[in-house]
Amino acid sequence: MAVSFGGAAASENAYFINGYPVTNALTNIGSTTLPFDAIQSEQVITGGYSARYGRSTGGVMGITTKSGSNEWKFGALATWSAESLRSTRKSVYQRDNGAPNAGKIYTDRSGFEDDYFTYGAYASGPLIKDRLFIYASGEWTDRDFNQNQAVTAASRTASIGDNIKTPRWMTKVDWNINDNRPAQ
Repeated sequence: MAVSFGGAAASENAYFINGYPVTNALTNIGSTTLPFDAIQSEQVITGGYSARYGRSTGGVMGITTKSGSNEWKFGALATWSAESLRSTRKSVYQRDNGAPNAGKIYTDRSGFEDDYFTYGAYASGPLIKDRLFIYASGEWTDRDFNQNQAVTAASRTASIGDNIKTPRWMTKVDWNINDNRPAQ
């Protein structure tokens, strides 16, 4: 999915993660993805930004990721979205204009199915107390997509099915380089 800001094309945006540019270098559309749990904050700038963001005339999206701390933390997530729990999809009909196929089904969406299951986990904490911290997160989406549709205008039936597995992961290590030790 491509986003447009202020009337500029989607390829005129810039994306940053922790200040590092991650815009797709080949198409200039979109960016690297992260596990959603890894996002600490997000900032969207649509105008009046400095030249440091370069190569963008549309908008700038900046994400800051979570960091580890002196306390160990762990977590997990699971999300399930089943086609059987959604409302019935509506079919597309021919326009009623007096033509031979007028009012007949153009695209039958009754066989459309889209189920997905997302699961993930994270861990964060100190590798060296007050000095070296880690945050690691992983997320995987397993999507079963099946599109059985009959297109009557062309008198054909198409069946498109796929299983898409999408991994997202991130590990961040923060090092406090400082000779001064914090007060105990």
